[in-house]
Amino acid sequence: MTIEPSNRKLPFCKITDGKIILNKIGKIINDKWKWIFKQYDHIRMDKYVIMPDHFHAIIRILPDSQGNVWVGLDPPEKNRAIQKQRAGPAPPVHLDKRKRYSLSQIIGAFKTKSSISIHKAGYMNYKWKRSFHDRIIRDDELEIKRNYIRNNPINWHK
Repeated sequence: MTIEPSNRKLPFCKITDGKIILNKIGKIINDKWKWIFKQYDHIRMDKYVIMPDHFHAIIRILPDSQGNVWVGLDPPEKNRAIQKQRAGPAPPVHLDKRKRYSLSQIIGAFKTKSSISIHKAGYMNYKWKRSFHDRIIRDDELEIKRNYIRNNPINWHK
């Protein structure tokens, strides 16, 4: 997935010789990204990178007790976007009876929490774009996507 700010005038970091140096906004984004994985027990963090004007990440959504991965906005029984194919080795089944949140709800929580902290840090006009770019990653694409994320800083100035 890719998440972008609505205005690219406030960078998240600098990239020097392929190395990322997070600024105050970038550090907040990094902290709040890690925060979502403490809040929602049906997701796991995979590769991510904070770039100067966008953010790339892979989120692993754990299957429910029937082996389904709920990625949509509707409850599982109405959801057309239930995915039985998962990228990489199957993660442990999510058996907790707590509510499973959709990817959109999780990203919404991330954007809200990070925006509040960014505003408190003095960047009152900061906003995220309303949407984000996402797609389901197939098994045969996972390492390609991870490598893209891993190499994004190295390729930044090319």
